[in-house]
Amino acid sequence: MWIMCVALLIGISILLITQWLQNRAPVQTGPAAVVYRRVEAAKFASRRSGWNYLVTFRLRDGDTLELFVSEAEYSRLSEGLQGQLTWQSDTIRSFLPE
Repeated sequence: MWIMCVALLIGISILLITQWLQNRAPVQTGPAAVVYRRVEAAKFASRRSGWNYLVTFRLRDGDTLELFVSEAEYSRLSEGLQGQLTWQSDTIRSFLPE
């Protein structure tokens, strides 16, 4: 029983530290284009729908960036769409199409 309690405490600590680090990441903005979209089963139950929605963007310098998006944002974005992307860590903050 105590092993399960320790494992639970470690798991919660890892999640909290990860969230804290993501929130400390700088918010970045720049022109980008949607190049790929995909859906995968969530590995953890932390996402309500059980699915992760991911979109890959190509930045102006040619680098690609894969970000988690909401289901609503996922349905709004289509490959080839260009605009102004704002993101923090691995999460989209906004995408304003041109």
